[in-house]
Amino acid sequence: MQGALMNVAFDGCMLDYVSFAECKLDRVVFSECRLRESLWSEVRLLKARFDHSDLERAQWARTPLMGLDMTTCRIGGWSISLYDLRGARVTAAQVIELAGLLGVEIVS
Repeated sequence: MQGALMNVAFDGCMLDYVSFAECKLDRVVFSECRLRESLWSEVRLLKARFDHSDLERAQWARTPLMGLDMTTCRIGGWSISLYDLRGARVTAAQVIELAGLLGVEIVS
């Protein structure tokens, strides 16, 4: 691990293009933050939380989202493996956003 944050809250921050590559985030909360095109490579998320945050076009690599509740977040355009996505909590509308990862096209 390159860095670590513990018991930190980001509230209303603009963090576009931020990289948390190879970091350990323990009890870190992102509330109403903008994290567009952020990089999450080999991040250990321990009791992390994302509330009403914008994670559009975030890139996730070897960062399991198991147990994370993303239901209040914007998650369109993600680059993530199905393995890392497994166990994340999302809404039905967000599932449609993520369907592209399966290579399927949803039509009405």
